[in-house]
Amino acid sequence: MRNTYKILLFLAILIGSFVSCKNDKFFELQRPPEFPWSNVKDFEMAASSAYNTALLNEWGSAFGNGLAMDFTLSDLGGYIKGTVEGWPAAEINSRLFSTTRFNWEYGPCYTGISSINSALEWYESKNENPFPEASAFDKEKNLKRVVGELHFIRAYLYYYLVRSSHPAYDPTGTNSDKFLPYILKSPTTQGEALQPEFGTTQQFYDLIVGDLKKAIEMVPAKYEVGMHPAFQHGRANKYAIKGLLSRVYMQMGKYNDAEVQLNDIVNSGEFALEPNILDNFTRDLDSYTKPNKEILWEAFYADASNNRAGFSSLRMSQFTRCFPWNDGGGGKGEHFNWCYWHQYFVSVYACQRIGWWDKDSLLTNVANRDKRSHEIFYNFLGRYRAPAGNAPDSIYDPHGKVNYNTMYVDKYYREKNPPHANMPLIRYAEILLNRSILRFRAGNKQGAAEDLNIVRKRSFDAKVAGVTYESSSDFLTTSNITEEIIHCERIKELTGEVEWIPYLQALRLPITKGDRTPDMNIQSGMETVNAPYTGFFSKLDPLELQFFRKTE
Repeated sequence: MRNTYKILLFLAILIGSFVSCKNDKFFELQRPPEFPWSNVKDFEMAASSAYNTALLNEWGSAFGNGLAMDFTLSDLGGYIKGTVEGWPAAEINSRLFSTTRFNWEYGPCYTGISSINSALEWYESKNENPFPEASAFDKEKNLKRVVGELHFIRAYLYYYLVRSSHPAYDPTGTNSDKFLPYILKSPTTQGEALQPEFGTTQQFYDLIVGDLKKAIEMVPAKYEVGMHPAFQHGRANKYAIKGLLSRVYMQMGKYNDAEVQLNDIVNSGEFALEPNILDNFTRDLDSYTKPNKEILWEAFYADASNNRAGFSSLRMSQFTRCFPWNDGGGGKGEHFNWCYWHQYFVSVYACQRIGWWDKDSLLTNVANRDKRSHEIFYNFLGRYRAPAGNAPDSIYDPHGKVNYNTMYVDKYYREKNPPHANMPLIRYAEILLNRSILRFRAGNKQGAAEDLNIVRKRSFDAKVAGVTYESSSDFLTTSNITEEIIHCERIKELTGEVEWIPYLQALRLPITKGDRTPDMNIQSGMETVNAPYTGFFSKLDPLELQFFRKTE
């Protein structure tokens, strides 16, 4: 019942304590509260609030929970059996959608959506000119920008919700299922509050696309002097919004539209890969102002004005090696640390598929010449391999329930000021990888190879390989590039950072069982799931829906 209570709670905050009232006259307030926006600078708070609800809830944000749930449900995550760490790990690993539901993200999502709706309604009620005395610059670069950002975050939140609790979008289907409240305005009656309209999958995707298009029109491409300083770090600019829109179009099977957005980003000339991939994950209190050409959008946790110990997304600690509160040394060498509550590693299936492990789960030459295998992943030997005595934990997996070789995502909590480093949401590497697969499927193998070579070359260790990248067998041309190479490159680059399941659904590829074995009680029909992915989603409990569903 928890998410019902939270949704009711956010509605109550908006319109007063209506739960104890018996009729709609309560909504006819004699003295309605005034919004605290008396100028353009004040209105910036509306955008800040929206970002906070989407990204800055330590355990319950759409960002962190989306990544953790995706990793756990997919074939990329391996489950450490017997672990119970405040997360229904065994049930989620078994893909028991009828019983697995972590409710805490619904409250923040709908709270954010509701506050955004209120801000947009207020703006529109003022004929889109709430501050006529503001300068032309403020109206264009600040006021208009904030409105665009509100549309963007609403799209981001609804995109998370519809992917979590609706069937996958089917380009050839009706997309007519209704499982979530479709809320675009503040309720004005008790009936509206308790019985909102439910939207179809198609309605949600149409809304998301519409919001993102509006945001692209209204949000600038980059920060300019005179804009509110909040826009300088951690906010989505026009290109970040295009990046999200390209993901949505791919999910909808609109590949040409997706490629248009990706081309705009690449052709802008604003982005490039950073020489060291880890620099994208260690932008903390001391370094976040350093220019970075790879990150289109990042969650801004390196806020010096916020000193909370957990000012980050802690959900990644469920599947990463590094402890969120390390000693400030980055978690390597003498500063080694490990998260003792993590429950997932990178699956054996994934490690062998990408060629990093052999049949004995040992690192291959392919892994050794790929810098990512030790820069953003961490490989452990199993405890059973440890010699007598106290073996260093930096070699053998220190987890008490693990006696086998493991590889962990190692992108997070590696900063010098833990846990206050920004976390990337969209990187240029993803843009290139997405464009590569779209180009390949469109028959443009040359373009696909060019995009992929940029990503692969950064992580190629010429010293280990003994040859340059261009002289190696890793270099791609029209004669040796395959779709599987592109998929594997994505696993190496983006695992634990960008959702894998939507990528498979976008390309109509099977979601395999990964490492799951029969003793894990996999839900019937969920071992390997093919398009249209029937049943592969977790809808709200029917007992909770009765509080909202209108009588048919």
